[in-house]
Amino acid sequence: KTLRNLCITGCNLGVKAFIHISRGLAQNNTLHRIDLNCSEQTAEYSEQVGNEHVRMLCPGLVANRGLQVLDLKGTQITNSGLRAIELALRTNYHLRSIKLNQPFFEEYIETGTGSTWWKICCWMHLNELNRQILLLPDEDVDTSKWHEVLTNCHETGDTNAIFYFLRSKPELCEMFY
Repeated sequence: KTLRNLCITGCNLGVKAFIHISRGLAQNNTLHRIDLNCSEQTAEYSEQVGNEHVRMLCPGLVANRGLQVLDLKGTQITNSGLRAIELALRTNYHLRSIKLNQPFFEEYIETGTGSTWWKICCWMHLNELNRQILLLPDEDVDTSKWHEVLTNCHETGDTNAIFYFLRSKPELCEMFY
């Protein structure tokens, strides 16, 4: 049997506990969702998940190949914690959704073009478009997969994603001749 969802809300876990969670995450590829959501009810009774907690979790995010949703709603994460997540997402091809809605979100987190949050959204969007295909050896990927990925990018009007895939794999340009 495998664990698919892990809910750690209101458990009053300290930063050190997140080191252990990270180690487990690095070895687990079946977990699809981690919920660290801190509701108003649990926040007053437990230690709030913040930047240091997230920094301890990120080594596990780098190694994990199954997690798709990270729920951080109501946490105390700021740009500092998001930078750690963004660095992990550079090599994590599977995480597709980070839920984040702190009170006064715009006051604590920059959201404009080029910001850390913007980069996180870009990485997750590329993951949704099947960025993991770049890891596969050429002989294991038929051209129809690449055509599907680039068609999805085109249909969403995402020229940044098209550029990313073509820059990462320039030989794809030959596919269209």
